[in-house]
Order: sequence, then structure tokens, then C-alpha cells
Amino acid sequence: MRPFVLAVSCLALAACSSGNVAPTAPSAAGALETRTAGHEFHVAHFDGKKSAGVIYAADPGDQTVWIVPQTGKNQKASGSITGFSSPQGLAVDASQNLYVADATAAGGGVIDVFAPGASAPTSTLTGVPSPYSIGVDSKGNVYSNCESNDDCTLNAVSVFSAGSTTPTSTLTDSNLTAINYIAVDAAGDVFVDGDEPGFPVRAYEIDEFPAGQTTPTIVDGSINAPSALFVDKQGNLIVGQANGADIQVFAPPYSGSPTSSYETNCQSASLTLNAAGTALWYDCAGQAYQVKYPKFKAVESSKSLSRWGLAGLAASPGSI
Repeated sequence: MRPFVLAVSCLALAACSSGNVAPTAPSAAGALETRTAGHEFHVAHFDGKKSAGVIYAADPGDQTVWIVPQTGKNQKASGSITGFSSPQGLAVDASQNLYVADATAAGGGVIDVFAPGASAPTSTLTGVPSPYSIGVDSKGNVYSNCESNDDCTLNAVSVFSAGSTTPTSTLTDSNLTAINYIAVDAAGDVFVDGDEPGFPVRAYEIDEFPAGQTTPTIVDGSINAPSALFVDKQGNLIVGQANGADIQVFAPPYSGSPTSSYETNCQSASLTLNAAGTALWYDCAGQAYQVKYPKFKAVESSKSLSRWGLAGLAASPGSI
């Protein structure tokens, strides 16, 4: 069993000089460090139930999940979780448990689950090689895909029934050759975006698996390079675009033009909403930016969190 260490947040101790663990560059460009016995986790957690909440930000280059307060302007990271190999997608469930997809070398990887304030993962989910994106519904069912050509089915989503640590079913999207991002609403509707057949002419599509169904329906086949997905409590689908560098919102049934949009001038790999659904966070060039939602208005940004870029964001408490 790996030992874990709990580090106290510097918001609680004024004597602390920094809540962050010094960043460490990857051993080689694109290389993934394998977690081994004795690899330590250093955790500085907020209990979201007792605070205004935090944003978790996955930084694969520094092998760290940064912790940033949801309130205040230009906040520095006030805590971190280290010891990962390559943290990717993040999710927070209705009980404010944090899910971290951690890819390791040779197509390995796990999904670690941290309870608020826990000094070690309360459980570890296995069975998804190189886990990438994560979604959790209101019942605690977990959804994840992989990003490894050699070790997994690229157009499939592995489903973990609540409480299970291995996949209990699979959603396969025959419309796509690969799934990139996952978004799940409270009812268990699963949205995916990915690549359509037709390489080298690359096309993209967003599909939906309605709750309890294994056959996807096409939501939109015209969006240019979707790069992130999120669903708000009203069922609106929020889409980040790589080509066009903006965020668009589509109301059910998601056909036609977006109901609103916001220019980010940056490709976002992740989107997340606070519990009230009034603040949307997106990543850009290693920073986590906040805008008012649903009427977009820039509010603030975090200090730079990563020299390498962020792979995932999750609000705690969040919108689920």
C-alpha cells in the first residue's frame, strides 16, 4: 500500500510560506512517470462543505492537481495534490468526492477517488487504460474513456456502477472512431465528442447516450473541433471549440444555432460550473479563468498554475 501524507493548507496556517509543492518537469518530453510503491501523495484539501469552495486543476506536466479558491480575484493555488503520473480528467460528485484520471506508462492508469479532506484515496478505480476524461452522475455512476491506441477501444466509454471499482458496462459509439471528451448530466445522460471516420480529412461530432440507453444519437455534426463539454443543471450543453477559440451554449434538443457564446481566444481542454451555476471556469495556457454564467462576463483569473498547460478542471462543490 502506498503511504500518503496530509499537508495542511496555508489558508489555515498563517506561518506557511506557500501551499504549493515545487513543480517538477517531466523526465522527458511526453514521458509518463510510473507510480511505484512508496510514491507519496501530498494533499492540501479544503472541505468544500465548510468553505466557499475550490477549483481543482489537473496539471500533467507538473504531475499535480492544484487547488484554487472559487472566490477572490487572481487567486494563487493554495494547495495541491502531488504524486500522480499524469493527471488528466477530473470530476466531483454530489458528495464532493474528487475523481482523478491518472495515466501511467505503457497504457496503464487508475482513477483515484479522494473524499473532501482525505489524506489518501478512499478508493481506486481500475480497468481503463490511460484514463482521460471523467464524468459522474447524481447516483455516483462513473464514466471514463481512454487515450491509448494500443491498449483500448478508442470509441468506447467504460461505465462504473456506483460503488464499483471496475467497469460494469461499456457504451460504444459506432459513429466515431475515437471519443475525446465526456460530459454527464445529473440524470445520467452521457455526452461525448470525438472524431468521425474519414481520416485524413478530420471531422468531428457530438453524440448523446440518453440515460439507460446504449445506442447514441447525434447531437451535432457541424461544430468545428469541440475541445471540451459540460452540461448545466438546466440541461444546456456547453461546448468549448479548438478552432474558433470560443465557448458555445446549446439548449435542448441542441439543434440549430447556439443560444449564447463567449470568445476565449484560447483552446480549452476543460469546463466546469460552480454549484449555483453562476460561474463558469475554463482553462487557457496554464491558467483557470472564470466568467459569469449564463450571461457571459469576464470576472477574474487565477495566477498561472502550470508551465505546461492544464488537462482538467472540476469545481467543488460543483453543478451536479
